[in-house]
Amino acid sequence: MKPTFFSPGSTWWLRSVLFLMAGVLVVGGVVLSHVGVGAAPTTTTSTRAPSSVPTTTTSVAGAAGVVSTPPTGGRTPSHCPLTLAAPAVHSGVRLNLAPRRCTILEVGDSLGNDLGWGLARQLSGYRWLNLVQKDKSSSGLVNAWFYSWPAHLATYFHQYHPNLVIIFLGGNDEQNVKINGVIENVGTPKWKATYTHYVQQIVDVARGAGVQVMWVGLPVMQPTYYSQGAAMLNSLYLGVIRHTQGAAYVPTWQLFATASGAFMPVAPVNGVAQQLRSSDGIHFSGVGENVVSTYIVSQIGALFHLPLRAAESSVITGTN
Repeated sequence: MKPTFFSPGSTWWLRSVLFLMAGVLVVGGVVLSHVGVGAAPTTTTSTRAPSSVPTTTTSVAGAAGVVSTPPTGGRTPSHCPLTLAAPAVHSGVRLNLAPRRCTILEVGDSLGNDLGWGLARQLSGYRWLNLVQKDKSSSGLVNAWFYSWPAHLATYFHQYHPNLVIIFLGGNDEQNVKINGVIENVGTPKWKATYTHYVQQIVDVARGAGVQVMWVGLPVMQPTYYSQGAAMLNSLYLGVIRHTQGAAYVPTWQLFATASGAFMPVAPVNGVAQQLRSSDGIHFSGVGENVVSTYIVSQIGALFHLPLRAAESSVITGTN
């Protein structure tokens, strides 16, 4: 009798069919995994630029010396279009930020406090913009034993997920440091190398978290020693920022100096003579806070392409 499909003699055929079906399933699984069906996409973030990346200098009206290097890669949060890179322009399309949310973290020492208080006033009208102020008086980069900025920034980045960090400090950094028991005197080549390393640490923590950086340079000071030291520190900040993608250096020196470059305690603000600095010749008065924060708001808008306008715009309308 001839064997049927289900007779013992036909088991070779069934085995062949089952083997063929198993092969099809295996091959199908490989193809699906290759095209990523059902899997989350993987993104690679590039945060640091090689030293050979050219520096882009951005000149903005009234902002001589501003230096920025747009990122060529890295994280750009979809909910906040804040970026140093020039945005794509589409004819007839208008950017609408109303449903989005951007977070700016402002940090620094007591000078940072002055700037932060001013920014809180100037940016108070933007519901989509979250300003987080985390300044610490008497802090700096050379006294990490008192307040470690790299450690605290890492915590703040994890907690607030900012799109931009504004850094304004240095008033307490004109002091010697001790490295491995050896004192490095402020201003010496070794000290400058150490301080540059500290600045680089801050920038690396920020860029490693995908946060863009605005480093605000120190203003001219009334005490000669402080002013000379501030100029030196500014050169070190600029040296790091100019080689960092996704970072901008914004100077304030000329903003608070006379035409000859001298310290300017008083100036016409919105047409009225006003006190800009406090009696110590270092910190800002309330009007000075409004002036520097108005300037920084304009630079955030110009450099990072956000439609911002200071709520209490305070502009120096002349110099002595």
